[in-house]
Amino acid sequence: MHRLYRTEADVRTFGGLPLDLFHRVAAAFRDAPPDGAWDGLRSAFADGFRLLLSRVEAEGLSPKVRARATAGPVSASPFHRIRAAGDALLTAWLGGGDAAGAGARFRKVSASAARRPVSSSSTSKAPASASTSSSRSK
Repeated sequence: MHRLYRTEADVRTFGGLPLDLFHRVAAAFRDAPPDGAWDGLRSAFADGFRLLLSRVEAEGLSPKVRARATAGPVSASPFHRIRAAGDALLTAWLGGGDAAGAGARFRKVSASAARRPVSSSSTSKAPASASTSSSRSK
């Protein structure tokens, strides 16, 4: 894309195209490649998305974040549920089926992770010994 749109003016020109023309161009590119041409890219995207889901889950369930959050079981944490919702979304997308329902569920779980209640102790600073030990290990 950078080769096609090197300047801000190029980007503005592209953004100003009539939506109908954009859809026709996109359809031409979509229909042009032979069957299976996008399989590698879809697979790579799915793997990257799975890695991202794993990272979000790990960060959200880390002791540092859990100490600041409202107490509850891991299974109730949106950071745990986001992984299952993301996997369901990938399954629907990779299967070529209707991913709208799975997408809506993923957005709902993602939003709940973003606004997860934090306990009143979340504003307290980490103990000095924790920050000292982490600076020594660097």
